[in-house]
Amino acid sequence: MRAEYVFRFHQLLYFDNNHLQSYEKFFFIPLFLACICQTTLQITNITFENMSKPPEILTLILEKTPLKILDFSRIAKKNVYLHKNGVSHNHRQYINLEKVMDRRIYQSIEQSIAVKQAILSDVAFAQRIEQSAKAIIDCLQNGGKVHFCGNGGSAADAQHLAAELSGRFYFDRPPLNAEALHCNTSYLTAVGNDYGYEHIFSRLLRGTAKRGDVLVGISTSGNSKNIVKAYETAKEMGITIISFTGETGGVMKDFSDILLNVPSCDTPRIQESHIMIGHIICELVETTMFGKK
Repeated sequence: MRAEYVFRFHQLLYFDNNHLQSYEKFFFIPLFLACICQTTLQITNITFENMSKPPEILTLILEKTPLKILDFSRIAKKNVYLHKNGVSHNHRQYINLEKVMDRRIYQSIEQSIAVKQAILSDVAFAQRIEQSAKAIIDCLQNGGKVHFCGNGGSAADAQHLAAELSGRFYFDRPPLNAEALHCNTSYLTAVGNDYGYEHIFSRLLRGTAKRGDVLVGISTSGNSKNIVKAYETAKEMGITIISFTGETGGVMKDFSDILLNVPSCDTPRIQESHIMIGHIICELVETTMFGKK
C-alpha cells in the first residue's frame, strides 16, 4: 500500500507579473513534488493577482494529484474564497507560477551587477577603496590593530573580513592584527544588559584600541546607534574610521575619515557590494605588505 505524504505550506505570498514585490516561499517546487509523488498538497493563505487564467502548471496539478487548499484568499480586491477539499475553477485572477522563480533569479543578479557597475564607473569610489587599504596598511605596519563592527548580516561581514586579515586571504603569510568586536557573547550579553546595547562596541573599543588603530564600521543604513557610539569613542582616541554604508551614509558619514557608501538603498545589494569591497581591500593589504605570491 502506497504511503501518502502531505505537504503543508503556510503564508505563501505572491504578486502579479508586473509588480512582483515579495514572497516567502516558492510555490512551484511543492506543486511539482505533489505531482510526481501523487500526494496531498495542503496550502494556506495564498495570494494570486492579475492573471487572466490559471497557469498550465496548476491545471496539470489539478489533474494529476489530490489538491487540498485550506484557505485560498484575496484572489481579487473584493473576492474572498474559502475552499474545503476542493478547488473552484472560476477564479478570475492568477499569477503565472512557472515564471516567478526564474524571473526573480535574473532580476536579483541584474540588480547586483548594476550596483557593482555603478561602483566600477565611479573613479572617486575606487580612490576611496585605495585610501582605505593604505590606512589599514599604515596602521598594521606601525603595530596597530584593525577593529570591525556591524549588526546582523553586517556583523557576519565584519567577522568575515577580520578573519581574512588575521587568517589569510590568497596565500600563506604572517597573521595580521584584526578582530571583530562582537565575537565574545558573554561580553555582549553582560554589557548589553548592564549598560545598554548601544554601548557594546564603544566599551570594548575603549578597552582594546589605541591611537593609530583603524575602526571599520559596517551598516547598510549608516544609522546603527552602537556603531555611532563607537565612532564617538574612536574620535576621542585618535582612531581612523572607515565606513561601509548604503547610498546616503546615514549618521555615520559625519564621523568617517573614509566613506564607502554603496550607491543603493536595497539592503541585500548593499551587503553584496560590501563584501566585494572588503575583499578588494584585504587583497590590497595582503599583497602590499607581503608581496604577491
